Amino acid sequence: MIAGPRIGWDPLATRGRSRSIALGAGAIVGVLFVSFIASPHGARADQPAAGAGPAGPVETAPPTTRAGEQFFFNRTVGPGKVACADCHAISNPSLGPTDDLIRAGHNLTDAFGRGSWWNGHVTTDCGEAAEVCYRRFQGGNEIDNVARVSLVMFMKSHSVAVSSPILVMRVPPGRAPINEGDAARGRDLFRRACGVCHGEGGTGAGGGLASSTKSPKEIADIIRTGEERMPLFQGDILADDQVADLAAYAWSLQPGKP
Repeated sequence: MIAGPRIGWDPLATRGRSRSIALGAGAIVGVLFVSFIASPHGARADQPAAGAGPAGPVETAPPTTRAGEQFFFNRTVGPGKVACADCHAISNPSLGPTDDLIRAGHNLTDAFGRGSWWNGHVTTDCGEAAEVCYRRFQGGNEIDNVARVSLVMFMKSHSVAVSSPILVMRVPPGRAPINEGDAARGRDLFRRACGVCHGEGGTGAGGGLASSTKSPKEIADIIRTGEERMPLFQGDILADDQVADLAAYAWSLQPGKP
């Protein structure tokens, strides 16, 4: 049923009110238009003036696999001036090595899916394992969250979903046959295993070996145990005779040594 006019409803009175409302609305629009014209560059009052900073917080770039790759190869991410790639390869072992360097750390091609890292001391994710390296060897405090997620994404792109953990095979000091070390053989080993940090001739950022006073045995022990930011070289990375050759060459860099 269609309802009739309400009691007391006056169409003429309503028309008068409508015209008053229209006139009032027109006046408001006029004021707003004048305010708009008078404002600098026609900007709204709630917008920042030209040259002003952003009205809200600046959004950071989201994590990406590409950003993780850049972090992995960047030697300036920490005070130590070494990159993840200096200690770890991240390439398919079945395709063979991409260079002849001997890295202290294992290949990270399956690191994402290992489930645990650092002999079971880290079980969160490979990003937390990277934090250990960052603090211990690269000299940083904490990886930025976006960079950490990006790094995990990059490692995931090179890994299967599930893989087996890799044990850190520590070798006790004193096992290398020091008396059989050969500096000539150790020279090329030094380039491959130590040059990225110590530089040619032992004068790089990793420590001035030319000014060292350590004995061949002490050098060999440091190679096996690590020292400060220097990583240890495990038993499956360097054999005992290679450690002896490296120690002989590093010792020969000291002044007055043959």
